[in-house]
Amino acid sequence: MVAFSKHYLPFSCYEVGHTWTPFCPSASSGVGLSCFEEGLKIYSSVYLLSALLSGKLPNIAQCKRIFSSIVQSSFFLACNGFCFIGAFCICRQIFGRFGVLSSGFFPSFIANLIAILVERPTRRPALAIYVTNVASETIYNQLVARRFLTPIPHGDIIIFSLTLAGLFRWFQATQDRNNFLFKLLRALVGEGEIRSPSNLPTVKTPPGKGIWNKSHPLCPHTQGCLQNSFQVLFKRFLCGWGLHASVSAILSFPLIMRKPSNLLLLLKGMKHVRFGAFIASLATIYQAVCCALRWLQDSNRKSHSILAGLLAGISVGFYRNSTLILYLAWKTLEVLYYEGIEAGYLMKVPGFASFLYSLSTSILFHAAVMEPHNLKPSYWKFLMKITGSRISQLNRTSLDCLGLQSSKMLPNFNPEYESNHISDQFKLWLQGHKDEY
Repeated sequence: MVAFSKHYLPFSCYEVGHTWTPFCPSASSGVGLSCFEEGLKIYSSVYLLSALLSGKLPNIAQCKRIFSSIVQSSFFLACNGFCFIGAFCICRQIFGRFGVLSSGFFPSFIANLIAILVERPTRRPALAIYVTNVASETIYNQLVARRFLTPIPHGDIIIFSLTLAGLFRWFQATQDRNNFLFKLLRALVGEGEIRSPSNLPTVKTPPGKGIWNKSHPLCPHTQGCLQNSFQVLFKRFLCGWGLHASVSAILSFPLIMRKPSNLLLLLKGMKHVRFGAFIASLATIYQAVCCALRWLQDSNRKSHSILAGLLAGISVGFYRNSTLILYLAWKTLEVLYYEGIEAGYLMKVPGFASFLYSLSTSILFHAAVMEPHNLKPSYWKFLMKITGSRISQLNRTSLDCLGLQSSKMLPNFNPEYESNHISDQFKLWLQGHKDEY
């Protein structure tokens, strides 16, 4: 078999990349069109569902804005796919060969910078957080695969506990009460837990008042601390179970319509119970710890939320979802970053969300090209869907010489080439590859 350097590959973009067609413009436009079509389906559902959840029927002007947003977001997705293939081919022309970075990272970064400028500015931070979330998980998988990092037992619970500590401290201090995270935490632990700190003296429990009804005078709840904890546990469990079951039912609606008996099977799922237990234990532990600290310190300090958040983090043991944990971690860093800017401690970087999106998506695209086995399975399925499975049609066997086991996930894929569009050097490589097998 022909041997090549571990640092570069001399083949063309057709031989390595768009193996389904030898023509670069056709490859770019094909992927772009596929992304646009899938984008229309995805964003139509997203924007229409968002409009329905608002509880109001949109008027004509709002319908026009929704339609415009759907088209713009779909065009953003199409631009990402079109520009990636285009930049992939251009990088091959500029460098004259493929390297580890020029095969995925460089062309993707160029494409992402162009595409994110097409998307609405208000959506850029949310997109940046989402892809950074997935990229951080991908980087972790890459580090573990290379043995640079050893998985920490219960590391996800540790991350979640630290996240909740920071998130609840922000919850107690922030003035931004319109923030989605603030509203979510308020619904979880109650309005009373954002009271101003106080150091009022302890009032003795009235005679005859048992432990079930006993509460500290600084506690925001009207019933006893123990009674309140059990009520929170029961109510939040029902809310968590109902929410998870409802979302699952909506996502499985076509299946339920075909066979209504599937609804009963869906409602029996243990995932709903685990999610309910997660929500219930999180809220209960947080409130119980806050109550205990009021009794111990005879005060209601905002700093109590840090310890309460740390201990409440163990609740994620019921529902260990890495996507949820990392998303909350990045959202916490985001709100703390903006709080730091408002307080004057940090400097606002213009275009930071666009840069973060471009960088994180480049990491994901690079992994999709060079080492898809380290990519999150759900994100790989997403790429397969929007590209019409073309992302799986790269000749990753030829990329194996770069040392990243690129064909590990798709070892049996052998593209068919038009012989008049491939080089003699590549023909020799193909012959050597066939001889090996």
